[in-house]
Amino acid sequence: MMDVYAKLPDELKYLIEPAEKFGNYSSEIQIAEFLDRAVESDLAELSAIAERYRVKGRNSGRQTYSILGQGLTTTNDCFHGF
Repeated sequence: MMDVYAKLPDELKYLIEPAEKFGNYSSEIQIAEFLDRAVESDLAELSAIAERYRVKGRNSGRQTYSILGQGLTTTNDCFHGF
C-alpha cells in the first residue's frame, strides 16, 4: 500500500488518511453496505474530501485527475473507492 502512497503528488497526500479509513470497498454491494451503516459524521467527512478534491482538481487542471486515475486503473488498492 505504501508504494501507491509514494506515487501520490504532494497535493494529494491528504487523501491517504481517508483512503485508509474509507477506501477499502471494492464492489457496489460493499459500498452500499457501508452507506447503510455510515453515521452522519462519516458522510460529512467524505463530502468535505470530495469537495476538496473537486476544487483542487479544477485548480490544477487535469494532471491531478490523471495521476489519481492511473492509480485507480492500474492497482487494486484502497484508492479504488475514490
